[in-house]
Amino acid sequence: MLRSVPGRDATLGLACLLLGLLLFAAPAAAAPTWLPPQDLSAPLRSANNVHVVIGGSGENIAVWERQEDKGIAQIIQVASRAPGEAFSAPVDLGAGQQPQIAMSQGGEAVLAWWRFKQIPVEPPGLPIGFYALMASVRHPGGGFSAPTEIAQLEPNTGSPPQVQLDMNDAGDAVLAWMRREPKPDPETDVRTIEAATRPAGGVFSAPETISKEGDDANQPAAAVDGSGDVIAVWAVREEIGEEIAFSPQAAVGHVGGGFSSPPGILPADRERATGLDVGVSFAGEATVVWEGSEIPKEDEEGPLPVNPPVIESVSGQLPGPFSGPVALSDEARVSFDPIVKVNAGGEAVAVWTFVNETEDQIIQASTKPPGGAFPGSSGVVDLTAPTAGNANRPALSLNDSGVAMAVWEQGSPSVVRASIREPGGSFSPGVPISVPGADALFPDVAVAPSGDAVAAWKRSNGANFIAQAAGLDANPPFFRSVSIPAHGTVGVPVAFSADPFDVWPIVSTTFAFGDGTGAAGRSVSHVYGSAGVYPVTVTATDAAGNPVSAATTISIAPQRAWIRLGKRRRNRKKGTILVTVRVSGPGRVILRGRGVKRRQKRARSGRVKLLVVANGKTQRRLSRKGKVKVRPAFVFRPDNGAANVRRKPVLVLVKKQGQNRRSRGNR
Repeated sequence: MLRSVPGRDATLGLACLLLGLLLFAAPAAAAPTWLPPQDLSAPLRSANNVHVVIGGSGENIAVWERQEDKGIAQIIQVASRAPGEAFSAPVDLGAGQQPQIAMSQGGEAVLAWWRFKQIPVEPPGLPIGFYALMASVRHPGGGFSAPTEIAQLEPNTGSPPQVQLDMNDAGDAVLAWMRREPKPDPETDVRTIEAATRPAGGVFSAPETISKEGDDANQPAAAVDGSGDVIAVWAVREEIGEEIAFSPQAAVGHVGGGFSSPPGILPADRERATGLDVGVSFAGEATVVWEGSEIPKEDEEGPLPVNPPVIESVSGQLPGPFSGPVALSDEARVSFDPIVKVNAGGEAVAVWTFVNETEDQIIQASTKPPGGAFPGSSGVVDLTAPTAGNANRPALSLNDSGVAMAVWEQGSPSVVRASIREPGGSFSPGVPISVPGADALFPDVAVAPSGDAVAAWKRSNGANFIAQAAGLDANPPFFRSVSIPAHGTVGVPVAFSADPFDVWPIVSTTFAFGDGTGAAGRSVSHVYGSAGVYPVTVTATDAAGNPVSAATTISIAPQRAWIRLGKRRRNRKKGTILVTVRVSGPGRVILRGRGVKRRQKRARSGRVKLLVVANGKTQRRLSRKGKVKVRPAFVFRPDNGAANVRRKPVLVLVKKQGQNRRSRGNR
């Protein structure tokens, strides 16, 4: 009998059921439970920019940058967690900062980061060099490859460029980043947007400039759909009089096939579009969000009122055009830091930070149906309550089933909180998932097809920051296989086994044998002391306390009693034989028969010794002739069962005749 578990690539097999029926107690629907957080990095040097992904099987990978043990340079570290296990120790991937990671449902992962390569200068002074965009790939079940260089920038002493990475379920990936082109006058620096794509299992293409020549572009974001079509968006800086404007632009293309040229301009209601983000469905329905604001204006009477920044969105089927824009947030209040996620079916969820009437910062969210548009401010929901303190830096994940997970930092000291939205439902109240009392900052989150999720952040220990992660256990465990034999025998060990599974570690597996005893472990054995039919139950409990049980009966038969005669030691002086008797278990061994004295002994270790002595006429004949044959019966009566086993061997008693004459003379 096989049972598939929805959303998880696993089956339930029943093994070694010799007879009888194994009954599985259907696990009660488990309430999603956040597990205690786990430190990922060592505590002595600070970790930053923590990101996390989750695969279709529930596998996790976390990445962060951490200060080297000596000096201030940064190194990239990763830790992985196979389903059912804990996170591994961190692994160093080399120097770098600002890591980005993406993972397919099949477990293929791409990791990208910037590495500063210093150029020696004379005399020594401030470090001069260039930034190199590095990438490492991990195939399912393996480790990360040696880093490869994707792109180089001209010598630059500024901060590392922005980089964005996305991957579809098949493993196609797109990278987009900003390149700064230094000029003699730093104020005239021009920034361009570049991109590279990678087909599943392949290598990244050569970098391609996708922004328009002469444009000052920044803030790139990118996404790839199920067929390998890609979209990249960014903002172009423009001067309007003495004011600065930012217009949203986009380029589309295909993995391995390049991008369209020239890029398209996205419709916007406001002159400044910053903080762009983009997501795309499996079929290529793209949704773009940004923070839109107005340029201050004046008339003859002075400055005109300026509306606060608002979250705007456009959407369209690749390669376009895009409809909109739609204002998602309240246009009367300040909103910023928008994030959008789009699942395979085209549903989109956006979150952002909103400043309410009392100047409290809260997290808000809105949902767009497939093929539709965001409902505007009427569809906005608050994820946080201002009583818990100001909320900042939201992160979001959305799976193909419609489970959405939002996390953010809130309060002082900051605590990471999380809210979950089941398909078709509403977001739950935010619950704290980090340890109170220590600042927990810059969270990230990923949710699996099963609804299990993982969140990561950096927490302060008072001296530095530590990368930390916590898992959401959304499902009870289940048994991949259970072995409970249908039959057994008294006194003979019976082997039992079970293979429970959960995305998060199983805490305990116990067997109840039905005779008032039990054992813990996945493979155990038990000896039954008496015959009968016993109910056997195996129970596994996951880290969230969710149990799953399986039960059946085992029929224990009485011992199959046996008796064997071993060594025989003849005493010619006395005319007796000492017989070693072996039996199948505890019980009584009886010696009886015509011409021999009756004897009885208790067998505890499975072996006894009985003395065969002639009796009556047989004794007199032995004394007269010196030799006599007897046929004693050895009877075994086991403690468990009614078996009565007899053996009637022929034994020869021998007694020396001279001793007999001396014995008669002594009378």
